[in-house]
Amino acid sequence: MKHMNTFIKRILPIAILALLFSGCQKTEFMPPAEGEKIPYNTGVNKDLNAVLSESPSKIFYAAWQRSTIADALKTGMQYTVLAPSDAAMQGAGYTAAAISNMAVNDVDSLVAFYTISNKVTKADLLLRNSNFEGMSLHTRADLSVQDGVSVPNTPYHYRHYLGIDNDKLMINGLISGDANSGAEATNGYVFQIDRMIAIPTRGFMGVLEADARFSMFVEVQRRADEEHNKVYNALYMENYGFEPGDDYNRKYYPNILNLVPGQVVSFQMLFAPTNDAFKAAGFNSVEEVLEWNKRATPMIFDWNIGSTTDAGFPSDTVLNYHWEFGRENQPYTNQGKAPGGRPTTFYANDLRDDLLGNYLINYYPGYVNYHMPYTFSKNGSGQVQMQVKGSTAAPATILETINTLTGPIHVVDRLLIPKDFKMK
Repeated sequence: MKHMNTFIKRILPIAILALLFSGCQKTEFMPPAEGEKIPYNTGVNKDLNAVLSESPSKIFYAAWQRSTIADALKTGMQYTVLAPSDAAMQGAGYTAAAISNMAVNDVDSLVAFYTISNKVTKADLLLRNSNFEGMSLHTRADLSVQDGVSVPNTPYHYRHYLGIDNDKLMINGLISGDANSGAEATNGYVFQIDRMIAIPTRGFMGVLEADARFSMFVEVQRRADEEHNKVYNALYMENYGFEPGDDYNRKYYPNILNLVPGQVVSFQMLFAPTNDAFKAAGFNSVEEVLEWNKRATPMIFDWNIGSTTDAGFPSDTVLNYHWEFGRENQPYTNQGKAPGGRPTTFYANDLRDDLLGNYLINYYPGYVNYHMPYTFSKNGSGQVQMQVKGSTAAPATILETINTLTGPIHVVDRLLIPKDFKMK
């Protein structure tokens, strides 16, 4: 024991100091916040700059050379570059002359948008059964995202969702190039793509309000909210002598999904019915839907609970499946209607029963788990179709997907009618 004490007091501190000294003598790179460390690979000897210089994407490479991004990536980390073809660049107005005259900040934004902050190869994508969420280096200063509990507000980065379907590279659900065009670099990977990716500029409500095809969807929801609150406040005035304002138990989607500067973004998706979808269900105007809503069980004041009953309109029952998976059709709990929401950002190539048929969109211990309420299929043209599970109504077809700052809007041509629900 005496010898052990001598070792602890004299020898161990010297050994620790020697280790610390040797560690300080070693030249080490301090990596930036983005990217991943490069694994040792003897089969690859060209960096991203060299790979891009030999690629057919000459105009994008000219932008790469002009930007400060290329120098910033000389950091010992690895990235993925989505390099648009010359034809795609020119089609969007990015000629060689235009690139040479662009301000450096604008070139940086362009290159950063097409650069993902970690490495993903064709082999990586083939191992997945769903899209890979890639975070680009391009940020938006007026927005932030919630990234877990410990880091509630982190900078907003534009996303790209990558997958492979029959050797086609899919980006945000659209065919974007040949997956076999990929080339590995010492500090990342390069995919050649044959289309430009639109940079989203609006959130859900910004897109819906700017497109006349969705005027009934937005207006029906707003008018139903107004009518609900009118009755809600009248009942409180009758029983308590005051009007409390908006019913806090009701979700006001046009307000909730209205993106404003400084907001913390939550990524999700919705299924937006066109005006033609309402007409296919027999409604030619907003007023006809509101007239239909009058068949709802009237809201009453329940003295047993000291509040109003949880009465909704027929349009609520249907449109809840368009706004947010029908979650608001679930019964109340002391943790809300559907506690424990899980990621729900899926592009068209991920809308498949084999992937999402039993997907838990809400999971919270001690409460009923809520699974994906839809079933998906494809029509003869390869378009995704969907129904509420168990419904015998005609399936809705996804006509297109609009990418937004908060996720995809899937445009559908029919209303999503629940099982055994009588429309009229």
